[in-house]
Amino acid sequence: MDYYKKAGVNLNLADAIPGIVSKLLKDKGMKNDDIGKFAAVSKVGDNYIAMSTDGVGTKIELAKGLDIYETIGIDLVAMNVNDIICSGVMPNFFLDYIGFGYMNKEIFTALMEGIIEGCKIANVKLVGGESAQMQRVYKDKFDLVGFALGIGKKDDILKGKIKKGDIIVGIPSSGIHSNGYSLVNYLISQKKLKLTEDLLIPTKIYVKEIERLRKKMSIKAMAHITGGGLPGNIKRIMPNGMKYKLNYSWNIPEVFKRIMACGVPKDEMFHVFNMGIGMALIMDKKYKDSIPKKYFIIGEVI
Repeated sequence: MDYYKKAGVNLNLADAIPGIVSKLLKDKGMKNDDIGKFAAVSKVGDNYIAMSTDGVGTKIELAKGLDIYETIGIDLVAMNVNDIICSGVMPNFFLDYIGFGYMNKEIFTALMEGIIEGCKIANVKLVGGESAQMQRVYKDKFDLVGFALGIGKKDDILKGKIKKGDIIVGIPSSGIHSNGYSLVNYLISQKKLKLTEDLLIPTKIYVKEIERLRKKMSIKAMAHITGGGLPGNIKRIMPNGMKYKLNYSWNIPEVFKRIMACGVPKDEMFHVFNMGIGMALIMDKKYKDSIPKKYFIIGEVI
């Protein structure tokens, strides 16, 4: 992963973080089986609470470069609610954190417009948030973090038994989404990639789409394709001892071809970016002929 390393990202550390946290919890006599999953799920009475937190990363730098901020507000909601639905629970509530060096009213308003639009698309309620002015910490920059929560019942939780022959269904992404932007920024700084508005297309929100699909078909597991790409995220939902293979049969969107043309190897591209697949579903092979034509059968469990 030479290019990503040059961009300042240590993928080995990223992969090791869940194990580090799990060990620290164990050493303190605590346990959390949800570490490393897309969303944490806890049983509260008869309900199941799904929770997720995430940000938009260095996509913020592109927003500043183009002076467009609404789109990353949508990204913030998307990155969290898309993680929540991987549990099977639909999201209900959203909170945000915006930390500034100097508070800029116009930028803050644009960010909030995007966040509210994202909440509308995801059908979640914006129930609160926090803003902080910390010039000593942020200087002339700002950061975005979101938190989403969903409440569901036992039957909502995805718990299908994954077996050999199950198909992997890919739902298209809207673009780069919100991962890999340290590499994108690096390529722009090296004058290998041009800063264009299509790099800011917001992350697709899959909530309503997955809700409709589950009314027609049974989904065993879901992976939100974020940092680590398809290989790094599909393995997070595979049971011990089970493996999978991809067929790479879908058309890779032009934006990724432009990045690859900068010299980034194909293998590294697939470990950094979603490459056109924003959500991967594991389903029984009996659905093979019923999958909507706008989706792709991208692999199978072996």
